[in-house]
Amino acid sequence: ALSTVLLVLAVVLLVLNRDLGSKVLSLHLLLVPGFAVVGLVLAVRRPGHAIGWLFVGMGLVAAVHAFAVEYAIRALVTAPGSLPAAPWLAWLAYWTFLLNLPALALLLLLFPDGRVPSPRWRVVPWLLGVAVAGVTAWTMLQPGPISLDVVRIANPAGVAVLDDPAL
Repeated sequence: ALSTVLLVLAVVLLVLNRDLGSKVLSLHLLLVPGFAVVGLVLAVRRPGHAIGWLFVGMGLVAAVHAFAVEYAIRALVTAPGSLPAAPWLAWLAYWTFLLNLPALALLLLLFPDGRVPSPRWRVVPWLLGVAVAGVTAWTMLQPGPISLDVVRIANPAGVAVLDDPAL
């Protein structure tokens, strides 16, 4: 339900941002219906199956990203100052973009029965999770500009110490 609400809001913002043309179209808008519907069907029919919930999560991440991109573009480019917290939504869009790629890798690892192929593979999802957490934390906190094609702003959560070349 949350994915659907965010998708509808993102489409409304996309229509409001139409003056900028196709540059403002977040490709995640196209992923939300597929991921969310497949995830919903699998999760309802087989609630204990990890792949259904993984698809639900991927749909939600895609919806959050699409909404955040369209919101940031509306608030920073199309109608500057019209919406609050625009830099933070740009920041959210900047790092959520990364999350569905490792989820696809996990999906391939868990296919077809929702479990890893053998007990020795159990470490792979954990290593993937640690790697994704590290890259996501770095992306969230790195100082410097955030770029969303038509929007380029300073990272509101950037930690200046991380920019020190002595590190």
